[in-house]
Amino acid sequence: MNIDKNIRTSAATAVIIAASTSLVGNITVANADSVNKTGVVNTSTLNVRKGPGTNNAILTKIYKNDKVTITESSKGWYKVKLSNGKTGWVSDDYIKVTSSNNSTSNNSSSSKKTGTVTTSTLNVRKGAGTSHAKVGTLKKGNKVTIQETKNGWHKVKLSNGTVGWASGDYIKVSTSSNTSNNTSSSNQSNVSNKIGTVNTSSLNVRKGAGTNYSTVGSLKSGQKVGILSTSNGWYNVVLPSGSKGWVSSKYIKVSNGDPYSVVQKSNAATKAVALAKKQLGKPYGWGAEGPNSFDCSGLTYYVYKQNGITLPRASKSQASAGKSVSKSNLKAGDLVFFNTNGKGISHVGIYIGDGKMIHSTKPGDVVKTTSINSSYYKNKFVTARRIVN
Repeated sequence: MNIDKNIRTSAATAVIIAASTSLVGNITVANADSVNKTGVVNTSTLNVRKGPGTNNAILTKIYKNDKVTITESSKGWYKVKLSNGKTGWVSDDYIKVTSSNNSTSNNSSSSKKTGTVTTSTLNVRKGAGTSHAKVGTLKKGNKVTIQETKNGWHKVKLSNGTVGWASGDYIKVSTSSNTSNNTSSSNQSNVSNKIGTVNTSSLNVRKGAGTNYSTVGSLKSGQKVGILSTSNGWYNVVLPSGSKGWVSSKYIKVSNGDPYSVVQKSNAATKAVALAKKQLGKPYGWGAEGPNSFDCSGLTYYVYKQNGITLPRASKSQASAGKSVSKSNLKAGDLVFFNTNGKGISHVGIYIGDGKMIHSTKPGDVVKTTSINSSYYKNKFVTARRIVN
């Protein structure tokens, strides 16, 4: 799976999912007062649970590319209403928030939408899907004009005039409606890749750039953060724990420095590897994040969370955490990502040195050690990320 980095959009919207034992179909609006965003399931099967957490009973399932409208959000979970009148909760790690319910009008919005590439290399294709031929590539930080959005893909115009489609997972969308906003964005761009110090008694860290996004933590006066990017008066920051979020720029004093220097450089990576070794032999469990069973990203999520660093839950999202590192420069504790299904990043393991990783592989298997240069994994390697410097 190719990844988001760690912060996912959290939005309050409303939904009815028409559920079936094998397929969830059309959706209708349950609460018009809170309808602004829709979402698309981005995993093969997603459990709908009785409450916000994996310890709650499963009510039904929804499936990849099913569209939903969200009624409520809480601690990384979205509340949805089912067609049978029952309500349930789904993990927001597997819902990509795409647009308002007026999806048709969104594609022809009068506001000019631009996007910034958030991954190292992004293929531009002839159509909206990986089955279409590649017509070009984009690099991290490249700006594009978004002409249309369909099924999680953006139709974009490149600087050389070429028009093609790129996955919306790797484009951060911004809307500019006037010159003053553009000027503000330009000025803020000078703040990226610096260090910030909190200058208020308590500052909320949010899941997105705005007070409408849920709070994922808080900072105290004098605490330092690494500023990664800016958007409309908000800073996307890396915290001392290594996790990321958004804070209001009004309460941050900016200074020069490496943004990742604020991450606590304890032996978190060493401890994560040691903890991963203790999980060897435990069974694979889809959606499980320990301590008795794990899926691939559940294992990496667990070993780092136990050491004070909260990663995104899905492997594709974890591939945006920390910073990129080459395969030739791997260190113990780095996360290694693979494309095992031909559709992008779909598997993650934790590197333990000597060309080996610990990972949870598939149903019926257990947590085990495998060479990343084995005949199977060598050609499926996509990227690696260093969570702690």
